[in-house]
This record gives sequence, structure tokens and C-alpha cells, in this order.
Amino acid sequence: MSEEKAKKPFYKQRRFIVLAFIFICWILNSLAKDSNSTTSVQTTTQTQQQTETKSDPVQDRINHFKETRSEVAEFEKIELIDTNTLWIYFTSTPDLWIEDSIDQTTRWQARNLSIDVDGVASVKTFVWWTAQMFCTATKWQVNDCIDYR
Repeated sequence: MSEEKAKKPFYKQRRFIVLAFIFICWILNSLAKDSNSTTSVQTTTQTQQQTETKSDPVQDRINHFKETRSEVAEFEKIELIDTNTLWIYFTSTPDLWIEDSIDQTTRWQARNLSIDVDGVASVKTFVWWTAQMFCTATKWQVNDCIDYR
């Protein structure tokens, strides 16, 4: 009697197992790509929302200056002349002992504002509505200062 090999069920054959393995890998790979694209879409959406909610850098500079000077009596107000120009008013000359003189304040604010607006910025300081200093700066470098005192 010849022994015939019993035919294996199709799910036990090597070809089926190899094809099933390749198919499962393909599905897992496509799922991984989908999750990566979803993550990139979420990241793009978050970046757009941050850009839309980003406040004006000049107004941020004014708010920061007001916050840091709020307890000091000699600070009067800040006036926004245009996008890159601030005028700072004092009711008395800032104290030199705390290294906050008119020229240091003017230079520092012009430097910071030039970074915030990414261009040329100018700051003018006044004491009792009389001009004291005027400085221009470009990208953190003070270009020119005029001392009116």
C-alpha cells in the first residue's frame, strides 16, 4: 500500500503562514504611518493656534516694562508711537544707584525692542515731559543715541 501524504489544511501550509505574516506586517506598518500623520497634523494645528494667539511683541514689551516698574514711583507711562517706537515718561530721574539711569533704560529698552520686532527700534525717554534720551537699535545692537540733557 502506498502511503499518500495527507494533505495539510491550507492554514497549516508554509505559504499561507508566510503570506499571513507579510500581510500582518503590512497592516501594522500602515497603522504606524497613519498615527504619525495624525501626530504631524496635530502638531501643525497646535503651531497654527500658537501663532494666531501670539500677542504683539511691542505690546508685550510695554506690559513687561509696566510690570517691572509698577512699584517705582518715578515711572509715569509708556506711549506707543508706532510699531517700532516707544516713548517712556518718568516723573523723576531714575536712581543712578540702582543702575537704572535714563541712558541705561533707553539703551536697554531699544535693544530689547529691536529683538522683539526683528528690525530697527527706537526708544525716547522723558522726565516731566522733557526729552532726555533717544536711542535706535537693530537686532540687539544700539546704533545711535542722542542725549538731550
